[in-house]
Amino acid sequence: MDARDRIVNSRPTDFLHRIASVVPGYEGYTDRERRRDADKLLRTELARRFTEQRERLTRVQQGMARSHQTQYIAEVDRITGVLQRFIDRLSTATYGYTGLFDPIKVEAADLDQLHAFDMSLTSGADQLSAAISGLEAASGNPLAVPGALNQVASTVDDLNQRFNQ
Repeated sequence: MDARDRIVNSRPTDFLHRIASVVPGYEGYTDRERRRDADKLLRTELARRFTEQRERLTRVQQGMARSHQTQYIAEVDRITGVLQRFIDRLSTATYGYTGLFDPIKVEAADLDQLHAFDMSLTSGADQLSAAISGLEAASGNPLAVPGALNQVASTVDDLNQRFNQ
């Protein structure tokens, strides 16, 4: 059972929640709240993982500056900026909230689809990590750096396109 399942399946047992569970619609509302909480935790973890990769990219850029590969620094800086904007969008995106009495409800199936989408971004963190590892390895060979930079840029662009959809 993963963290999401533990959150979604947890049921408060205190007195107030037992009384409130008698109110029609309350149980569905709390179920959706738990699903939103699980998705928020996932996005927080994803943002942390992508931030680690951005920090790695910054260290690669600093290494390039120390080894006088200044022709690539501007491109790494651009990619880092695009990645940071992706992280910001991921961190601040809405979680499908609606009020208890709103006429339009975000249903559990919609929230499950949103969670599945966010889970698909975990593979993007792994792909980005691999691309940055390739750039780290290529930084010793000036002829290999442009190709490795293109791979990192392509991965970051793909992440942004996936998030736009």
